Amino acid sequence: MALTKIADGGLPSGSILQVKQAQFLGNYNFNDSSYQDISNGGESLSVDITPLATSSKILVKCILCASAASNQRFGVRIVRDGSIIFTPTSIGNRTAAHVFGDGAGSNKPTMPSVIELLDTPSSTSQLTYKVQAFCESTSTLFINSCETWSDDATKYGAVSTLTVMEVAG
Repeated sequence: MALTKIADGGLPSGSILQVKQAQFLGNYNFNDSSYQDISNGGESLSVDITPLATSSKILVKCILCASAASNQRFGVRIVRDGSIIFTPTSIGNRTAAHVFGDGAGSNKPTMPSVIELLDTPSSTSQLTYKVQAFCESTSTLFINSCETWSDDATKYGAVSTLTVMEVAG
């Protein structure tokens, strides 16, 4: 079987050409009625990448540690240059999300939200991928913490990440 090679480097199709990652180490709480970027000061779950070839694909992986008040749903999505990639179909009046969660409240953490998408941007221009989220009823969404996150040895700090990888086409 012959392997397809890209013009600028001769690597076979499927090779990883570059990897970039944003780490969100702190804690952030917000409440709003629409999707918001996960950012706080100089930290954000945002990555810029410039593909080497238009045939490249971008593998986007996110692990977001988020929680909300008990029984409050929240949605998480990935956007490229401000627009959602892979918009779910037949959602009716539902809000589009790549994953969603349900808050456990109090000191109970929610399982991390995990997203993995293979985007085909057909571009060699700089692309910006971001993680966005929001909680229903303008309830507070807690990033890397939970509702009553006390400071003691039985509570844990988390890290959320956004990783993008250029894959040769």
